[in-house]
Amino acid sequence: MAYAVSRVEDSGVHSYRGDYELSMVPGSSEGAMLTPHRLTQMLLEGAVVSTEHAISAIERQDEEAKIFSIDRCVEIIDGLYESLNMERGGEVAQNLAVVYLYSKQELLHAKVENCADSLKSIAEYLSGISDSWKAIG
Repeated sequence: MAYAVSRVEDSGVHSYRGDYELSMVPGSSEGAMLTPHRLTQMLLEGAVVSTEHAISAIERQDEEAKIFSIDRCVEIIDGLYESLNMERGGEVAQNLAVVYLYSKQELLHAKVENCADSLKSIAEYLSGISDSWKAIG
């Protein structure tokens, strides 16, 4: 099932803690409001699932599924990285940036070398971040 996420604007002014709307595609009028925290949690969970799918694809020797899953995870990590606010996030944001960049590097390595071990370590990192994110929610 596909979803669209869009920023909900209040009188055209973007706020740091704005809400997001999640709606089913195409053109569903029903939607659920997402906070930035919940959206980040969902992205982290999606990155973990994509990484696990890539591991499974390597084990099955399914090159197409491996590439799709790794590319999807890279897209998610790019989104997470771009959403970091280094000014407001301080040391936490800086540490997450390092983890995201490392994860992306390892994903690309795994894509070229069919290295399930690299993917397993990335899945562990991302699961840890996801679990921590859920705990502070």
